[in-house]
Amino acid sequence: MGLRHHQSDDARCGAKCVVGKSTGQGLIPVELIVNTVAGRSVAGSVETVWVRHISGKDSKLSFKSYEQGRRSFEDEAKDFIWCDEEPPMDVYGEMLVRLMSTKGLAFTTFTPLLGMSEVVCSFLEADKEDLRASRYVIQAGWKDVPHLDEEEQRMLIATTPPYQIKARSEGEPALGSGAIYPIGDADIVVPDRAIPEEWPRAYGMDVGWNRTAVVWGASDPGSGMIYLYSEHYQGQGTALRANMSETLLDR
Repeated sequence: MGLRHHQSDDARCGAKCVVGKSTGQGLIPVELIVNTVAGRSVAGSVETVWVRHISGKDSKLSFKSYEQGRRSFEDEAKDFIWCDEEPPMDVYGEMLVRLMSTKGLAFTTFTPLLGMSEVVCSFLEADKEDLRASRYVIQAGWKDVPHLDEEEQRMLIATTPPYQIKARSEGEPALGSGAIYPIGDADIVVPDRAIPEEWPRAYGMDVGWNRTAVVWGASDPGSGMIYLYSEHYQGQGTALRANMSETLLDR
């Protein structure tokens, strides 16, 4: 999933790819590395690297981990940020603020194992035109990776939990780590259909300030199969509208 953004869960990983296990053994030639600052939170990590740019000036690279929290990202303006794996929403928002004055870019590359999280929804379900216009999504799967042959893909699928297969192999958001039942959508979702009037119906409701959740279901008298056909999920507002009782019965 691509857009504008940067970050690594392990500061050592990002730094080693750039400057190498020893300075100068990575992507940046040693003669272009002007100075480095060791990381304070992870042994052996690099926090900052100054690199001689083609213009003759120095570019500054910074490495952070999500575990350092949002406040650690309250830093100077950035020209480019790259998130390696999905960031928490508060950290992601703080990083985007760092790009405001520079009109910079951010890349966010990750496997959507957390499902339809806030970050994923901000890409796939952006509800404002200006937000959609500022983002671009590239969805890639194993078929787009030349070095993974069919045999290796079969082996990977055999060792992957069923509810994660689409996320890992096709980039489709998984049910997420909070899923109560780790079952893929394909195993439980059926095509839309009209619910016969004579089928018994019922609803279940869990009321709360943070979230109020309602689900509606109907039972097929012939098979005993229960179909869940509608839902309501809302929070941080009026938990139940004045006409909620009518809404519950209408469905």
